[in-house]
Amino acid sequence: MSYPTQIWNPSDPNADSRGMAPYRSPMNPSVAVGIDRGLPNNWQDYNINNVSVWDALSNPLYEIAAEANGIDWTEFKSRVNTNIGPEDSYEFPESKMTTVKGSNKDPNGRPNYTPGVTYNSDAYEVAMNDWKNDEDSDLSNKPKKSDFTDSGPVVNKFGYSGTSGSVYSDMSKMHGWLNPIQEKSDLKGDYGIIEKGPQGSDYGIAGDIWDHYGLTSPPKGPTTLADSFFSYEDTDGSMRGPNAGHTSRYDGSTWSSYLTPGVVHGGLWDSWVDAAVDLGQDQSMTIDQAFDKA
Repeated sequence: MSYPTQIWNPSDPNADSRGMAPYRSPMNPSVAVGIDRGLPNNWQDYNINNVSVWDALSNPLYEIAAEANGIDWTEFKSRVNTNIGPEDSYEFPESKMTTVKGSNKDPNGRPNYTPGVTYNSDAYEVAMNDWKNDEDSDLSNKPKKSDFTDSGPVVNKFGYSGTSGSVYSDMSKMHGWLNPIQEKSDLKGDYGIIEKGPQGSDYGIAGDIWDHYGLTSPPKGPTTLADSFFSYEDTDGSMRGPNAGHTSRYDGSTWSSYLTPGVVHGGLWDSWVDAAVDLGQDQSMTIDQAFDKA
């Protein structure tokens, strides 16, 4: 057991007749990031990144993201089935291969041999488009045609071919809304121990720690104190205090007379006790007057 489902908290407006109120356990900070944005408690059970367009159709996080972006979820699913089709019958179009002849001069006419290359123009165009739209791009990472000699199909980040059309646009919007949540969650870190809760074994306690401290049930009613609680037995001198029947008190160095003769006191004596006794005997007295008398 991690956290109790109820604790004794009679001041809680939701407490029952016994004073037991529902208890909401602390939440893992990385999980709370998503819940604060409207995702379900178990949102981390679903993927946000590397989700194909077909996987998204059964992913509740993408449905929430669609609503957040004003996308009609039912209509979006219909467009996927119409424009792309089912995953098991989807066929990637054959890539277009383009051959560029070699040259002995650069575009400015200066001698510079460039070998010819046959490249996948579809894949190259996708890479160039991504490069142009990436604010961190520079000439050092600009795509080269010679890097795209594979004639295999071009697969976009949502698992099918092509980067145009409303389906790709809407998938990009939904992923763009979800991805920052995942990134913020990753920065928070995973504190599973918070969700797990304190264990009795961590503190040398056998069994449930909440039961051990009596927090999972209402407190017991008052009990009658034993007679021994009211009896006074003289000490062996190791305690500073007068013997029963004495009318003196210890002020730190000497014994002096009680201000309330006839009353038996035990243990340490101070002005607080004197004042309490005086107030009990004369309820018209103020607290200041009682302390002045003490």
